[in-house]
Formats: sequence, C-alpha cells, structure tokens
Amino acid sequence: MIKIAMIFMRFPAASEAFASSDVRVLSSLDCEVHVYNLRPSVANNQQLIIERGLENIKISKANSFSILKGILQFFHRPQVAIPLLLWCIKNSRFNINHFLKTLFLLPRTLDVFTQIEKTRPDVVHLFWGHYPAMVGFLVKRFCQRIRLSMFLGAYDLLTAFNGSWQVASKADVVWTHARCNLDRLENAGIPGSKIVVWHRGIDLSLVPSCRDNHRPLRIVTAGRLVSGKGFAFLIEAFSAIHGQCPDVELVLLGDGPERANLEKQVRGFGLERAVTFKGHVKHAQVFAEFSTSRVFLFCSQNPSERLPNVVKEAMACGCVCVVTPTPGIEELVRDTVTGFVVPKDMQQIVLVVCRLLEDAALQQTIAANARQFIADAFNAETQIRWQLRRWQALVEHGSLQSRGE
Repeated sequence: MIKIAMIFMRFPAASEAFASSDVRVLSSLDCEVHVYNLRPSVANNQQLIIERGLENIKISKANSFSILKGILQFFHRPQVAIPLLLWCIKNSRFNINHFLKTLFLLPRTLDVFTQIEKTRPDVVHLFWGHYPAMVGFLVKRFCQRIRLSMFLGAYDLLTAFNGSWQVASKADVVWTHARCNLDRLENAGIPGSKIVVWHRGIDLSLVPSCRDNHRPLRIVTAGRLVSGKGFAFLIEAFSAIHGQCPDVELVLLGDGPERANLEKQVRGFGLERAVTFKGHVKHAQVFAEFSTSRVFLFCSQNPSERLPNVVKEAMACGCVCVVTPTPGIEELVRDTVTGFVVPKDMQQIVLVVCRLLEDAALQQTIAANARQFIADAFNAETQIRWQLRRWQALVEHGSLQSRGE
C-alpha cells in the first residue's frame, strides 16, 4: 500500500465536485490518502464533506493555528523558509498579484511541508499546479526520495505562475486533462516524456439506473452562475426556443453572483413559468436532474473550460448535449455522434435544439452513443486505477510504466 499526499488550495469546494469524486475513488483503492489544504475551508465545509461521502478522508485544514505554526517555522528553520521565500520572489517578481498570494500562502506551505516530512508519503501529488507548486519546490529540494506528481490544467495554464513551470520541469510526472494542452506545456519547457494526458473521469455509480424517465421537452443546464459561463446568452436562446416550442421547460442547477440578474432576465422575457432556478443541489441530485432531462445546453466559452465534467455527467445520464466550442471539446463531444458542438450563434443553437426536441429517434441514438463513450473513456474508477498504477510504478521502479505493462 502506498501513501499519497494530495495538495489542494481548498477541499472540498462547491465548484469542484470532480475533486471529491477523484479523492473518494482513490481512497477506496489500495492506498492511503491524506489531503492538505493551503487555504481555509469554505463556510459549508462540513456539509460538503457529508454530501460527498468524504467523512473518512484525512483532511489537514488551514486555520489560524496552522498558519501560526508556519510563521514559527520561518524562524526555527530558516534553511527551509528562506529558500522558499527567495523562490517565490524569483518566480513572481514581475507580477505583484502572484507575489502577494505566495507571500500569504508561505506560512501554511511551511506547515504542510513539515507534516509531509513527518508522515513521509511515497507520492506528493499537487492536485492543482499553480500555488501548490510552492509545496512541490520544497519536496524536490529537501525530500528527493518522495515522488512528485503534478497536475496542470486549464486554470493552471491561465494563472501562468512561473513557479509552476519550474517545478513541473523537475517533477516525476505531470498530468494534464486534454491533448490540446500539450503544446502549451512543452513550450513552457516541460519535457514531453514527463507529461501524461489523463482524461478525468466521473463517478458512474451516481448515475441513476433508470434510463427511460426523460421528459421529452425538458432542457437542463448547470454551473456556477457567473458572467463567464454564458448563462445570459443561454436564457436568450431558450426564449427563442420557447417561442417555437411553447411547452418546453428549462432547469438551471447552480448558484452564484449572477443569479439575481438572470432571474430578472427571465422575468423580462415572461418565462417565469418555463424556467426554474434550483440553486446549489447535492451532487447526487445533479445526476437525478440530468436523468429526467432530454437536452443539456452548455453555452460557456470560458477559456478555463477543458472537457467540462458537467458535460460528461450529462452525457452519462442520457442527455443529448448541445455545447459551444471550448478548447479540446472535440475530445469529449464528437459533433452529431456523441452530441452537438455548435458555434455561439443564436440561430444555429435554436435550430439544433428544436430539431432535437422534435426527433425522438435522433435523441435516442445520440444519447446511447454518449452513454457508451463516457462508460468507455471517462469512468472515474478506471481512470484513477490507471493513475494509481503509474504512481506505484514510480515508487517501485522509478518510471511511469511497471514491468510487464
């Protein structure tokens, strides 16, 4: 059994249900998992832990006491603290935002590293590759026997913290979740031999077993209600769809700062009876809502989107997904085969959705293709087992492939 320390900014987080799924599945396998947070917990932390079945996960929380311990470490162990401070200055000297954030996180980073030294995990995995790279720097400098694993996804690439590239170039393995990220990673100086494209899976045990309860005129969407997610555009498109198909309904799952504006927009279109805002719901209820809907509409063009997990979940539940183009989306949605990729054009989206609502045979064909594709390529347990085997190979053989694999 190998020991894995996972470094998060904040776990669990409301907007990162996929992270909870990954940790929950990993902890059920032949390994010991310990989670370390660099930032304090969210207000509803305990509620999320219960909702997502994380009660048995060891989670080291960032709080006032841990930060105080980190400050004391700065004075008790200057041989560790000063190199980290200098590294932060070097990698953020041209970006005051990066510098202030790394300075804020420095005490907690020292405290986490002290705990890692004591527990001696076999692998330290940076679940996010931006500021958690601070922990990675210390591991590679002072605990070279520990294998360092690192994930670099869309948010990490957009954050563009120089320390990420520096640590990634020395990590034992760098994971990314889409092939479209490869050029950016290699251009940052990360050896291609260290990079593994790993499509993050979803927990298929949450998919309701009944697949025949879809409401033919029910459209669903989900996500954090923020300006970059395209919900205002989606509601405008739904208004046009409703004009052609008056019995259609729309359900929005999720909450956020734009909710009041979106509700006002719905009232402006006179769609109060056709549109339902359900707010934040439990992850299992998200799957239940998807399983009673025929079409999943996703109009985000946020540059941080990479193979959105919410689209995978909708596909697994038998929704026909209509999505706007985002980087790498073709790795998940094959246009007209496992869903529809439509330009962010009002007329084209309305045309595709109305066609779907009228064609039950097309719905069934696309939905069946999508379900099978997710089961084959995006099963969380299969993907996590694959990742664990490579961590074991690193620990046992010093390479990503074990003998005979």
